[in-house]
Amino acid sequence: MVIRILYMNGDNAPLGQHWVAYLLRRSPRIHSIVGRRIEAARAEEADSDSIWEFLELYEAIQRRLGVQLRDTYNIDETGVALGACNYTRVITSASKHKADVQSLEDREWVTIIECISADGRALHPVVIFKGNHVLLSWFEPQSLPE
Repeated sequence: MVIRILYMNGDNAPLGQHWVAYLLRRSPRIHSIVGRRIEAARAEEADSDSIWEFLELYEAIQRRLGVQLRDTYNIDETGVALGACNYTRVITSASKHKADVQSLEDREWVTIIECISADGRALHPVVIFKGNHVLLSWFEPQSLPE
């Protein structure tokens, strides 16, 4: 993108190896931060109004039904893309402290499912690999079911 902007402004000189560092030094209004991967659909739909609306509705239902902490569980699933980097350096406004980077969806994934209750009890996580066969070397002998 930088090369395209320079070209459109008549500058065809190649960029130097440290051009990003020099740009950041000359431009106090921007800086680099580490961006984390986020699914495109989640990035587009996550806004503070939607989150607050959900939390208010959830708390109202919890109060109305008398749901206790010991009966409240959170189950979370996360995928780990094999061969993908989780963090990428991003150039952005100096006022920003985080950046989300949309990810490509064409990688093989390992799925991890975890569960914890609101009073702190945790279940063992489940790790799901794609494959046709299970290898015994993936498990510790004492963790295998009878």
